[in-house]
Amino acid sequence: MSNLKIKQHERRNKKNVGKSPAGDAEAQYLTGLYYEDKGNTDEAFLWYEQSAA
Repeated sequence: MSNLKIKQHERRNKKNVGKSPAGDAEAQYLTGLYYEDKGNTDEAFLWYEQSAA
């Protein structure tokens, strides 16, 4: 992946993380994916649970 695509992906993830506490289910799910990609499955599971509630 090019540096530009990595930076764009990171910016999108930061936006989703910001929306997640506000109750945006899609952002919560995407935040779960972000943490899972980073290897933090415990945090990812918490966000997946919130997105499903």
